[in-house]
Amino acid sequence: RRTFEQLGAEIQVVEDTQSALARLRSTRFDLVVSDIARGDRSDAGVADLPRVRAASGDTPVVFYVGVADDSFEVPEGAWGLTDRPEELLHLVMDVLGRSRG
Repeated sequence: RRTFEQLGAEIQVVEDTQSALARLRSTRFDLVVSDIARGDRSDAGVADLPRVRAASGDTPVVFYVGVADDSFEVPEGAWGLTDRPEELLHLVMDVLGRSRG
């Protein structure tokens, strides 16, 4: 988060899915970065992805997870998935570069 803020990005953090959905309905974002596991659900991010995309007007979603192994695949409807900070930076820059032309 600090790296993106140092690069001039505005970051808004929410703690749960309901707060995220409400914020996405009221504010336009360039990108959503989400975890897959939330609370006691290891698949919450993937399960909630259709609702996030509907609330956000199809804003790109990138998943940043604690640990990814070879069994992890990018969920359908997501832009990418990584557990590496440098790859997250590349994914974000790619999304923003494409959306801004």
